[in-house]
Amino acid sequence: MAKLTATPSTKRPVLYHLNGDTSWLLQIPRLQREEASGRLYYNILIDPWFTGPQSQIAPWFHEQSHTVPSAVQTVAELETFLATTERLAGHEPSLLDAVIISLDGTDHAHPETLPQVHPDVPVFALELAAKVIRTWNHFKSVTTIPFWKSGGDWQAASVPVIAGRISVTSLLKSKLDLTNLHYGVLLTFDTQNGTGPSVQDESREIEAVAYIPHGIPAHDLAHVDLAQPRIRCLALIQAFHNVKVGFPSVGLQDDVVLGAHHALETARLLDAKYVVSTHDELKEERGVTAHFLSRKIMSISDAVNDEQHGNEVNSNKKSHGMEQVVLGSGENKVL
Repeated sequence: MAKLTATPSTKRPVLYHLNGDTSWLLQIPRLQREEASGRLYYNILIDPWFTGPQSQIAPWFHEQSHTVPSAVQTVAELETFLATTERLAGHEPSLLDAVIISLDGTDHAHPETLPQVHPDVPVFALELAAKVIRTWNHFKSVTTIPFWKSGGDWQAASVPVIAGRISVTSLLKSKLDLTNLHYGVLLTFDTQNGTGPSVQDESREIEAVAYIPHGIPAHDLAHVDLAQPRIRCLALIQAFHNVKVGFPSVGLQDDVVLGAHHALETARLLDAKYVVSTHDELKEERGVTAHFLSRKIMSISDAVNDEQHGNEVNSNKKSHGMEQVVLGSGENKVL
């Protein structure tokens, strides 16, 4: 089983893949004056699901399990790992600073993994997920992440995760979403001078990580590219595989996961430095829904090759400087 390995201390954000699917740890470096507290990073846990099955409605309807062992089996193991990356350990109830939950599905808000997190750790979740998590009566603070819609002010549509340093807003598909899966979150942070994501100097760029596991059509995210102050997307975390549900023989299908072509277009729109695979684990599927799912395994390179084969590449489609990143369970990337 793969284990987490810490990177040498860095002043750049570090992204850790905690399993083979879509659980992540994002470490954002603290400023020098903040390090006086003895901590080097803000530690943000995203959509944790470490062990055991995940089901929707009931196991007979939909159930799946990991086929790739998670790099940590419990939140306690993750806390032990975090202690190795920080100067001080054991002085706080948790070294996690926040949890981000993107969807209410139990592969994102896993009811066995998430309550292992200390109740004092604040949770930030999209509306439906926040409602579910509040019913558990475990966490002291569960904040609903507001939607940033086209034409709106991204700062007004954000809530602070760490006051003055890190904020989060949510993204969504603009048209009817029958699957209720095409949402995402945008974590914004300023790693330079500590004035925070609400900095008023429009000449500055605010760095960000976009986490959109199932994908959102790129045209629904055009307002992100127009934001002021400018948002510099370090990483787009999105699935590369295309997963459909329905009856292909009669042409009745809907996209559960949009796949590499959409990820490529979104990464171009956001001018993402890295486009990172998530949710692409070939899990063990059971239940009724398993009979109606089809998967096309793709990479960003495949999507680029398809364009070239179809002579679709033009000067408006930029992908130079963009790096495809596929991290195994326990692997990391310095952003």
